[in-house]
Amino acid sequence: MFRQKSVILIFFGIFAFTTIEAVKKKGKEIAESSYDPNKIWRIFTAKDVDNEKEVEYRIQNIPDTQFDTVVDFMMSHYFNTEPIYKGKGIRGGEEHIESWLEDLRANMSVACYNHLNELVGVLILVMEEQKKPSKGEKILEKFKSEKEKSKSKATQETSKQHEFFIDAYNVYKEYEVDRFLTDDGLIVAPLYRDKGIEKELLEVIKPICMAHGIEVYTGIFTSDPMNELADKLGFKIKKQIGLKKKKINAKLMTIRSIKYKH
Repeated sequence: MFRQKSVILIFFGIFAFTTIEAVKKKGKEIAESSYDPNKIWRIFTAKDVDNEKEVEYRIQNIPDTQFDTVVDFMMSHYFNTEPIYKGKGIRGGEEHIESWLEDLRANMSVACYNHLNELVGVLILVMEEQKKPSKGEKILEKFKSEKEKSKSKATQETSKQHEFFIDAYNVYKEYEVDRFLTDDGLIVAPLYRDKGIEKELLEVIKPICMAHGIEVYTGIFTSDPMNELADKLGFKIKKQIGLKKKKINAKLMTIRSIKYKH
């Protein structure tokens, strides 16, 4: 199920068409407190991959009927994109599928579709709460058990990144908050990169935070283009480590935060 290179999402009936038409406010965020699986957060234009013409894209919530499609997309592109995994030749396994499905069930994540309803980008979002074990802590605890020591190199690398996050930076203490938003992967399909879609996905974090009453987003940025984009959008570096291994095509791994005014 998780092998196809590109994924096409097909909406049946007139409902999706009328939903899109109802929110034709290009470049505008639309936020509301109740969860709507078909909610569109943002509509924008960018160049088409076939003819360089400006076409319409949208960023929206992910219905549960599309969870497998989104995870398939992540498995197809994530490990070929993230510099650390790509540089070490690491590929994900069932544990990553399970982890992303768990994230999607929290109903915080969004996906980007082009004018043909093709899935072209995904941002997996997770809300962390001070009174609950973080996703990173749960991964580390699971990995420490004897049963999990045979897991893949991808899980080992993921555990290292979460350990870095947990040990290096205390979001709750710095911002005096009891919860914050983070992500478990932002991926755009190869043909659609460098068209501004990454920027649009990062910018939609703000209205999502506003809709849920969350003040702070904090995440790990591992590629040079994403670090450069984060600089432009105001995501502040809190911690960083150099990536000096020859096969890893990136200079820094950074922890970045941004606080939104409500």
